[in-house]
Amino acid sequence: MYLMKGKQMSKKRIEEVISETLKDRAQKNALDFVRFLREKEIPLEESDNYWEVKYRDKGICFMWIDGTDNKPGPWTIWSNGDYDNFLVDDHIKELAWANINPCGSCGEACSPGSSKMVFEKKYE
Repeated sequence: MYLMKGKQMSKKRIEEVISETLKDRAQKNALDFVRFLREKEIPLEESDNYWEVKYRDKGICFMWIDGTDNKPGPWTIWSNGDYDNFLVDDHIKELAWANINPCGSCGEACSPGSSKMVFEKKYE
């Protein structure tokens, strides 16, 4: 996710990556989510090919955007914990709940999976 500018490499803004990578409803939903984060002044920190969302200096989730049909694409959000006190409206909650991809056997330390609370709903 880098552009050449002279001899320096600079990171693209997440909005650019979303606009270039996603289409239709996926693009709209991702842009709406990022717009919400920007309006609430919630920072997004880029690390290679994903973004970490922080709230009150605590990492709460990671966003991955690659536009492919392969997991974890075309875009996904991995949670870092429970969001009961996170400032979201009902539209964002419903959007998150409708697109939950439960933790499974991905080979990471949490395998064969873990349960999470997402906006007061438990997912196994």
